Amino acid sequence: MFSCKQRNQSKNVTESEVKKNLELFDYGFDFTDSIKIARIELHKIKENHFKLLFFFDEESNFNELQKLNIAFRVYPLKPEEFQQKEDKEAKAKTIGTKCKIQLLENDLVVESGEFEMHPKEFHQAKVFLYDPSEGVVGKMMTILNLNFQKVD
Repeated sequence: MFSCKQRNQSKNVTESEVKKNLELFDYGFDFTDSIKIARIELHKIKENHFKLLFFFDEESNFNELQKLNIAFRVYPLKPEEFQQKEDKEAKAKTIGTKCKIQLLENDLVVESGEFEMHPKEFHQAKVFLYDPSEGVVGKMMTILNLNFQKVD
């Protein structure tokens, strides 16, 4: 169970851990009746290296969320810019992470690990929750026309 007491004991992500950011999405989206994302930010760590921060609505069921993973799958305009053969062949790359709740100032977030991304323009990204043994949980969100070059 996730409580306010646990919230204060959660690992804190500090602004100094990230250098530059871009808000990718801020309209709110209900993955399920009990889990809602408020916004998604992209943080540039260094050249071609990024982290994603997924900000969840405080009314979300964090006990349920912490049992899941979240995926951010991008489809670039130029898939040949991928460095990995598998990504080039799939014409897409998925950044997935366990939904471990952290505290950033007053927000509850899930932070992806650092990842490398060479393509910077994407015709779409799919965001979804999943259980590794059961597959996608709830609805899948689509974000159109992303440009990581706007991170500054």
